[in-house]
Amino acid sequence: MKIKCFLHGLWIVPLMACSALAERTTTVLTEGWTFKKGAQIDAFKPAFDDSEWEQVVVPHDWAITGPFDKEIDKQIVLIVQNQEKKATEKTGRTGALPHIGEG
Repeated sequence: MKIKCFLHGLWIVPLMACSALAERTTTVLTEGWTFKKGAQIDAFKPAFDDSEWEQVVVPHDWAITGPFDKEIDKQIVLIVQNQEKKATEKTGRTGALPHIGEG
C-alpha cells in the first residue's frame, strides 16, 4: 500500500507509512560469547572449536587487560592551538591501552 500527499506541487511518501511497513528485528548480545587475542583463521565457521577461548560479555574491550604502555600511545607533536613553539612528547590519545592487533 502506498500513501502519497500532494504538497506544493511535489508528491511525498510520508515517512510514517514507510516505517510502518518495515520489519524490525532485535538481537540481544548478552550470553555465549568467547574471545581470543590474535588472528583466528577459521573462527567464522560454525563448527569451529572455541572451547579454550575466554568467556566474555558483550560489549568486550580486550585491550583493558593490559599491559598498559605509554610507548604505544606516544607522539612528538606541536599543538598550534595551545600556542606551543616546540614539539613535545604527548600521550593519552588511547590511555596507553594496547589496542593494536587482531582478536
